[in-house]
Amino acid sequence: GDFNARTAANWDSLTKAKWWVTPNLDNYDLEHIMRRTSKDQRVNEAGVFLYLMAIRLNLVPLNGTCLPDIPGDFTHLSVKSNSVLDYLLVSSDLLKCISTFKIENVQSSDHLPLVAKLSLNWQSEAYRHATQMVTNVSLQVRGIKWSETQAQRYQEFFQKEILGPHPYIGSASDEHSIVLKRFHHHTTDLTSFFRLPPKILNRSEYTYGAPWYNSQCKQARQRLRAIYNVYKTSDASTLPASYAQAKQVYKRTQKIAK
Repeated sequence: GDFNARTAANWDSLTKAKWWVTPNLDNYDLEHIMRRTSKDQRVNEAGVFLYLMAIRLNLVPLNGTCLPDIPGDFTHLSVKSNSVLDYLLVSSDLLKCISTFKIENVQSSDHLPLVAKLSLNWQSEAYRHATQMVTNVSLQVRGIKWSETQAQRYQEFFQKEILGPHPYIGSASDEHSIVLKRFHHHTTDLTSFFRLPPKILNRSEYTYGAPWYNSQCKQARQRLRAIYNVYKTSDASTLPASYAQAKQVYKRTQKIAK
């Protein structure tokens, strides 16, 4: 997710930040989280809080931890400076199943795609179950503007609809199929909180992408991608000036098209 969190170049730099408060580390395995590296030298309060959260929840950021992203490539590109703002975190138990993690080439956003490959050597015959996962489009999570009021509503929803009817979540004695059914039920409940009323479109309303996004916009975006892809394969430490120019052209082209 995009946390707007900057976590410094390494563990030593992070722990020297003024916001850092050393937690009780006796119960945590810091082997992986301490060896993360990053091209982003800066640290902010959100970055410190993100790391403290990861430690307490036994999570590991894949950025700068897994090959081939050991340098900790930038995830956000800006005319003024580049930064690492987007992270993919997994539980430390799942880390051994991550075979690769990398930052993909630029697309239509200033935030670059994060791609991880998960390798699970499971035999499907040993884990057969009757759970049917619903993929109804109307249940998909929509974008939502978060606020204190919305957070309170979600907390009340979670207590009433999930923890109330199912107080034994995560019981160690649960069978595999029961766990999956519960997970499916909780996911359905959770998405229903965010779900907006589905809208049925007429055939005339069908479109691919924004209706104003014309061929000029596509050409400007391709030019922007090409410059960045050349930069990424080079040894340059900063983006060339042509990238900023192409970005301005791309934004101007979109504005005109709108």
